[in-house]
Amino acid sequence: MPEANDRQAVLESCVRDLGLDERDTVSCLSLIRNQDSDGLQRFLSGKRKESLERAHLMERELERIDALLRRI
Repeated sequence: MPEANDRQAVLESCVRDLGLDERDTVSCLSLIRNQDSDGLQRFLSGKRKESLERAHLMERELERIDALLRRI
């Protein structure tokens, strides 16, 4: 892991751990390298929203499974 004082390298390392597809990883790294903080914030906020929506869908799925298990 990069030194904590190398902000760009730390951010790039974190991006690689997000599990983004290749296209999104490249886009995100480009925003970091161009020091586009506003663009990076918008990009990450969008990805967070997508992840939260997937989490909610999974939660509803689990609730339905639990309901079916209770009825068996």
